[in-house]
Amino acid sequence: MFLVLPGFLALAYSFAFARDFQEPLIYSVLAVGFIESGHVYTTFWRTYLHPDERNSSRIYVVVPLVIFGVFTIWMFFGRIGMWSFVAYANVFHHVRQYYGFNRWYQGLGAKPSRVSDFFLYALCLVPIVAYHFRSDAIKGYYSNDDLFLAPHPIAFAACVGLFGVVAFAWIVFEIRRWSAGAREPGRVLSILTPAAIYSICFFYGTTLTTILFPLVISHGVAYFGVMGESLRKTQSARFPTFVRAVTIVIGTAVVLGGSEFYFEQNWIDFTDVGPSGSGVASLVTGLYLVPLFSHFVFDAIIWRRKHRESRLMMVS
Repeated sequence: MFLVLPGFLALAYSFAFARDFQEPLIYSVLAVGFIESGHVYTTFWRTYLHPDERNSSRIYVVVPLVIFGVFTIWMFFGRIGMWSFVAYANVFHHVRQYYGFNRWYQGLGAKPSRVSDFFLYALCLVPIVAYHFRSDAIKGYYSNDDLFLAPHPIAFAACVGLFGVVAFAWIVFEIRRWSAGAREPGRVLSILTPAAIYSICFFYGTTLTTILFPLVISHGVAYFGVMGESLRKTQSARFPTFVRAVTIVIGTAVVLGGSEFYFEQNWIDFTDVGPSGSGVASLVTGLYLVPLFSHFVFDAIIWRRKHRESRLMMVS
């Protein structure tokens, strides 16, 4: 319900009802504000609002300070390329979340397979690369020009063909694995879902809604689900049921995500040309990026198999 359906429902909405709109309200507020920005803050429940985790490492003090310092300096002295870095860091983070789901399902199912990892990455990354060769690609998400585009119809067609070959090979792989007795619908869906969403959005999407809305919804709502489940399993005294946990998670996302959306619209300068020249603007932008990049770093810690609470995630 959280890992598969949201992305496909968002695909249906964006292509059926919103193809002629560049940025309708449901995308800008619901997707960008409450879900994309909001899901970042739900990580607090596994870190700063979890005393055992918060006190386990100095990283929870050091990382935000380093992030704040780096982006404040970058903004002040020459922000060229900064929003490009932020955009591609988001792409990397999104793909890694799907990789994490795939590895999670491998741990719950039969013998893990590195081949499954390869197909997950290939079926996500090829459409992303292909998008850069489209002549009608939208240039940016944060700034007006934060993607490194190189329109080339032949290169785009080659990527589409490569995706078709990889997809066919993956189907053959799954049929053979299923025939061998490895019945893993969760793992299969953890590859099929991003492969379908990424290929449809990056091959056929023409507006922010048709390209980014399904990606944002799929990523953020899936995170709500997995965060709610992890809270139920790792902090059962505070979150005895999944419904209670996910309700608090979504509430956190709505309140703090909505606040960040307002802050972003009124305080952040997304121009990607030259130094800001303003200490206040630099400090504000550095502060704005702390939650996002702390989320990236902390996710790489709390969801790892080596994390002290990871064994609890494998218990029903």
